[in-house]
Amino acid sequence: MSDYGISALDVVKQTDRSNCGKCGLKNCMAFAALVVQGQKDPRACPCLDEDFIAKIEEQAGKRQAEREEQRQELIGPLMKEMQALDLEEAAGRTGGWVEDGHLKLHVFGRIFELDQQGGLHSQCHVNEWVHLPLLLYAVYGKGKELEGKWLPFRELKGSQSWRQFFEHRGEKAFQQMATDHPQLFLDILDLFGNEIYDSGPPADHRLLLYPFPKVPMLFCYTAPEGQFESHVNLFFDKSIEDNLRVDATYYLAQGIIQMFQRIIERHGSVEQITA
Repeated sequence: MSDYGISALDVVKQTDRSNCGKCGLKNCMAFAALVVQGQKDPRACPCLDEDFIAKIEEQAGKRQAEREEQRQELIGPLMKEMQALDLEEAAGRTGGWVEDGHLKLHVFGRIFELDQQGGLHSQCHVNEWVHLPLLLYAVYGKGKELEGKWLPFRELKGSQSWRQFFEHRGEKAFQQMATDHPQLFLDILDLFGNEIYDSGPPADHRLLLYPFPKVPMLFCYTAPEGQFESHVNLFFDKSIEDNLRVDATYYLAQGIIQMFQRIIERHGSVEQITA
């Protein structure tokens, strides 16, 4: 079952199974998998009838409402902790600074602000996905310096209970994006990060992204070759065990996935992104 209560097989049965490619994907099963994950508009397939699409959207709406309720349940206590937080001390730990009573931090090169009540502000569009992990970073991050040791999520301390979620809803989602849009995916990584050559696991490209000042993420990308699809592996500096709780790391990855997906949906090339 998926987040919608509808399986990929249920969706495939509604298609003509011709792998026509009209949805923009290679086959009907790939399309169905993304639909049940909420990563593809079911209307992209001309075979799905409106009643079936309406069922998907109704259940998707319920799941979204549940997720928002869960998010608010987590954010509420953190906002109370922000009220007692020494913003200058927090700025020292997190690599931010205090201005006009707000803790300011660079998030993918843009300035995001937390006020003393835990509210999120930015001069650009405020992406709500960043609120929860940013609060967790400000409240609990210890400010440990980078260690230079890259670990996959499964090897991070305390990751056992989150590993399945991260692998299924995190790494697999990045992998699907890389498979469906290999060059655009690489362009997005290059837009937000920098390629490194002297460290990290072997890969065709190693791109270092800093979603938060002391939280680097290393994307190792191997390009498709022959019958082999592109491949993505995600690594974290070991210091993340002290700078960002493991649940916040999962939420952060989920947010980045949402951001990348919206870019892919709205833009056909990196030139359109930067225009």
